[in-house]
Amino acid sequence: MSGPAITLPDFALIVLVGDDGALRDRFARTHFDPAERAATEPGASGQEALAEARLEQRRLTLVENDRFDADGRHRWLQIARRWHAPCVAIVLEDGERLINKVERARFERIVDLARLDDPVAVTLAFEPLDEDRRTDTGPFDIVGDAHGCADELEALLVKLGHGVEWLEESAERRARITPADGRRIVLLGDLVDRGPKAPDCVRLAMAVVEAGGHVVMGNHDDKFRRWLEGRDVEVKAGLERTVEQARRESEAFREAAHDFLEGLPSHVWLDRGRLVAAHAGIRAGMIGRRSRAVKGYAMFGEPTGELDYRGLPIRADWAQSYSGAPAVVYGHTPVEDPEWVNNTVCIDTGCVFGGALTALRWPERELVSEPAHAVHYERPGKRAPT
Repeated sequence: MSGPAITLPDFALIVLVGDDGALRDRFARTHFDPAERAATEPGASGQEALAEARLEQRRLTLVENDRFDADGRHRWLQIARRWHAPCVAIVLEDGERLINKVERARFERIVDLARLDDPVAVTLAFEPLDEDRRTDTGPFDIVGDAHGCADELEALLVKLGHGVEWLEESAERRARITPADGRRIVLLGDLVDRGPKAPDCVRLAMAVVEAGGHVVMGNHDDKFRRWLEGRDVEVKAGLERTVEQARRESEAFREAAHDFLEGLPSHVWLDRGRLVAAHAGIRAGMIGRRSRAVKGYAMFGEPTGELDYRGLPIRADWAQSYSGAPAVVYGHTPVEDPEWVNNTVCIDTGCVFGGALTALRWPERELVSEPAHAVHYERPGKRAPT
């Protein structure tokens, strides 16, 4: 009889944990290709070198650990972080002892098979990371930072040919989107803060995903998510407006909004690898990968370590040094006119500040904009007051 089915990411560092070398070997031979096993190299240094080489090339990698001490845990986590790979522990035996150690190691996931009569009898399936959507070939309509400007977002989607309906179901308001001509909508995050209708922007984003599109996490979305969790966050920079609006919504909506935002990827890699959508940008070596560093970079860009006169971090112009093959479409920092730089383009045109909400059509590379219906929020000055 076969055991339970387990789904794992198709790009990860998988650490096989257990004292019984024969059991580890049988599990690895049953479920992994020989090329995926870094354990075939003799000695710890050989195993690490092969693991590093495979992860650099973004390949699934299996390593084996019989002595899962603090140094061993730290070593594998460090290697996974270096190559922005999820680190997954599969524990084959002596679960009580080893699971306690694994839980302290901050692995992305722990698969406990120790309680099974035969851990090898499980069925493993491998799926792409949420960030890896290369099989989605579009065509795409990629929309910049909405920041609570739901009316402009709806108008832009309609201008692009998509149908938008508002429905009332079980006393809850929701949106339904009918995509135009097989096109996929991609939203670049920062759905909330500053604008007048943040909840409706979240509803439209939910409808985008339901219609087969994509939404990536913006830094304002992440901060709102943390507020929804009851965390201690500074309610400023426009979040105060979102909080006020969210408090007028039902608890059911707030829970649904939290779950939706919590599941957003840092970026999406699309069109057979030719296109990336990220909120603030991304380095070439981070594309299609997952780590705290990737999430932070995609949400905020690259800090210089310096602050402006308002005490806000100054970000480096990462696009000037970008050398990756995929085109990168991003937002985060408002510009007056989007311009392509090293195969990247920022399409945040400051709608909430009275500019416009802009979309890029891909692969056409055509820009379509909806002018702001009002100045919803005064933009902080770029220069120090005299």
